[in-house]
Amino acid sequence: FMKNRRIGILGGTRFIGIHLIQAAIERKLDVSIFNRGVSKPPVKIPADVEWVRGDRDRPKDLEKFFKQDYDIVFDLSGGKVSQLKEIANNYISKIGHYIFCSTSAVYQRPMPYPCSENAARIRTRGTYGGEKSLSEDLLLDFWETQKWPVTIFRPQAIFGEHDAGAQLQYIFSRLKNGIPLLLGRRSSQKCSMLYVND
Repeated sequence: FMKNRRIGILGGTRFIGIHLIQAAIERKLDVSIFNRGVSKPPVKIPADVEWVRGDRDRPKDLEKFFKQDYDIVFDLSGGKVSQLKEIANNYISKIGHYIFCSTSAVYQRPMPYPCSENAARIRTRGTYGGEKSLSEDLLLDFWETQKWPVTIFRPQAIFGEHDAGAQLQYIFSRLKNGIPLLLGRRSSQKCSMLYVND
């Protein structure tokens, strides 16, 4: 694994970002995070983590974050094509490898099962899944035309400590209290849950 490397995290003060910071610190990596500082982190951010406050919808704010180079940038907060375009157009030279946290919401509904990476995606502007999908297209174009190392991750139903949305709290609270799970008409629908530390 990497040693003496610098990673940047876009986002970083909620859920996945907190776990990512902790994993990086355990491996003695240099960490910088960039976000608006609006959400209160569920745990104290370690003092040796550089915290650059700014809004990615204000392009000038990104200059503060990219004053240095990063071996890896994890993008946990990119939700609009314009946000990705700003980084791809101006900061490729500052990023060794770009990891984009997308979502399974990019797939057309009903989502096929099993679902391959090449399954049909939505591309509707202004929607969560559509903007993520269009952002993926932008990144893949830069990977293809400029050989920029990009990884796209499409998690589904992440759960674990510090879950800001508590999206699976309903399921686990019912299991813990011996209450049946209500599946409804589409009981054949499947979901691949992912534990946040994984």
